[in-house]
Amino acid sequence: MRARIAARGIAVVVSALSFASHALAHHSFAPHFDSSKPASISGTVTEYEARNPHSYLHIAAIDENGRTREYVCESHGVTQLSRNGIKAEMLKAGTRVRVTGSLSRHSAYMCFFDNVEFADGRKLSVNGPRGAAPSATTAPTQARRKDIFGTWLL
Repeated sequence: MRARIAARGIAVVVSALSFASHALAHHSFAPHFDSSKPASISGTVTEYEARNPHSYLHIAAIDENGRTREYVCESHGVTQLSRNGIKAEMLKAGTRVRVTGSLSRHSAYMCFFDNVEFADGRKLSVNGPRGAAPSATTAPTQARRKDIFGTWLL
């Protein structure tokens, strides 16, 4: 009896430890970024890590002392970014961009970006296009579904 209880306890601990690293990978915004401190970083993309649950854009930019620094700007996962028009091929190394968002609470060289502006003037939001909401008379583009399957987006 005791061996069975001990085996269950060990199984619970091993399961919890195996999922702990995944739980830490996705985090909330507030402990890491300060929405009251706006960030605006202009520079050249050095790397784009397109992944889920968060993507990372590395930008070489000039800091307040005139030195080139690497800024690491986090955003939503690649799934949401690509749905909103921000594709990996747009953020190749060497691309000039300006990102705006919120500064990190932990590093002057990190931010969470909400918008990306390209040298040609295109501006994209990580949350999708802004503007007037569709009118109530607009017909839906897809039939209503009765299940939970499909594309989910905030």
